[in-house]
Amino acid sequence: MSSQPRRAYVTLVANREFLPGAHCLLRSLGMVGATAPLVCLAPLELKDEAESVLCGAESRGERVQILDGIEGIRRYTNV
Repeated sequence: MSSQPRRAYVTLVANREFLPGAHCLLRSLGMVGATAPLVCLAPLELKDEAESVLCGAESRGERVQILDGIEGIRRYTNV
């Protein structure tokens, strides 16, 4: 196991109205040179739309992880 702590920026997209804010956060992280990934918690019914908005942006595409609820969090953290 790595001795470096795992770090990430985490945001919640509870509904479609949260997507512009998550996109703004992603752009801001890129502007300041943040290297930790952005983890976006979204309900299963928004997962595809969140991926489209956040991973398709002029963003850090591979640095964005969209998790669908608690099962997605468990997969991401290996809990």
